[in-house]
Amino acid sequence: MSSGGDAGAEPPPPGNKWGHPFTPYPIQEQFMAEAFDVLATGGIGVFESPTGTGKSLSLICSSLTWLEAHLKGELEGTDTQAAGSTGPAEALPEPDWIEEETRDLKRRGMEDAFAHATEQRKKRVKRLEGTRLERGRAAGF
Repeated sequence: MSSGGDAGAEPPPPGNKWGHPFTPYPIQEQFMAEAFDVLATGGIGVFESPTGTGKSLSLICSSLTWLEAHLKGELEGTDTQAAGSTGPAEALPEPDWIEEETRDLKRRGMEDAFAHATEQRKKRVKRLEGTRLERGRAAGF
């Protein structure tokens, strides 16, 4: 396993458990630490490990751990903190594609709700018309 990260990069946040659902094997711990290091330094990593060693899960866990720490401002020197700031970082705005997809989901939800309400209205009108016809027949009209 190798990475393009700097040797002096920050270690994972103290007490970090990686969010791994099991007790990771040493090879997974090493993989996650190096992946975290590459992300923390903004480097490029090339990772390899034998089949069945948990590469996918290790990459997911280390990436999400880094993202969470990054967004919380727990990493020094990340772009979520203003230069010279020692306080908590402000959250970065969501990327445009996420905001656009959120708007689309809300719009589709409203369209679905409207379609459902329209269908319910049609059913009520049909029932009312049926009731009126039955009453008319019963009254001899």
